[in-house]
Amino acid sequence: KYYQDDLEDFGRFPDQGSIESGQSLEAIQLETWEGKGSEFYHKFAGDPKRGGSLYIRTTEEPYNGTITALDDQGKKEALLRFRNGKYHGTISKWNEDGVLWEEGEFDRGELVQYLILDGKPFNGSRIIDITDSDDTSMTKLLFGE
Repeated sequence: KYYQDDLEDFGRFPDQGSIESGQSLEAIQLETWEGKGSEFYHKFAGDPKRGGSLYIRTTEEPYNGTITALDDQGKKEALLRFRNGKYHGTISKWNEDGVLWEEGEFDRGELVQYLILDGKPFNGSRIIDITDSDDTSMTKLLFGE
């Protein structure tokens, strides 16, 4: 029941916010979500990493909002932003020590800029000479071998 000036308001419904926004009540409640991986799969479905979309499991609506993913110890693991089920905005991921590991900028699911690679600043204009080096780590990083 809802009251206004000590009188019951019969014109207000439990999902009043969904009427104003056009979203379901579930979508409004999940707009900013924080939780562990096991909880994530109870709320959401899909895989945006593989070119797919993320959906709210109960309503099958494309997800709009921000997800803060936590590891099993409750530490922040990732901050993911979505629009229409696709990555949108800055996506950040941290390692087990809480150090920012990688960060990317997305526009409607498309990667626009990759800011950090393997925990180190990534400079796309840097010239890398791997021919005169005994260090094979850069070759493995570039070519995955």
